Amino acid sequence: MRRKLLLLAGSIAMVVGMGNAAPGADAVSHLMMFDAATGQWFMNTPEGSIHSFYYGTPGDVPLLGDWDCDGTETVGAYRPTTGFVYVRDTNDFGVADHEFYFGVAGDVPVAGDWDGDGCDTVSIYR
Repeated sequence: MRRKLLLLAGSIAMVVGMGNAAPGADAVSHLMMFDAATGQWFMNTPEGSIHSFYYGTPGDVPLLGDWDCDGTETVGAYRPTTGFVYVRDTNDFGVADHEFYFGVAGDVPVAGDWDGDGCDTVSIYR
């Protein structure tokens, strides 16, 4: 089962959704948060600890989606200053696995499985 949460803004961090720890692990979802001031992500693990890593830069808009269609939602970032989208195929630090230009200043990125194929893609709300 795929689950999504609405974006909720907070003073320190933003709750961006539910991610799975491993492919096929859809029975257990993990809360993920993004600190917009630092670009740091936080994810609870099945063992009850917190996994944190940096992905993105201050000012990026966080995204969460199943970019590689493996059943695991992973992190992404939209950079409003450049219009670039950066996504990872794992929930860990590193360079983008995929990046592309999409949108113009003022656009709001939205991720979802728009065509029902099991893969999330980025769309823009203008």
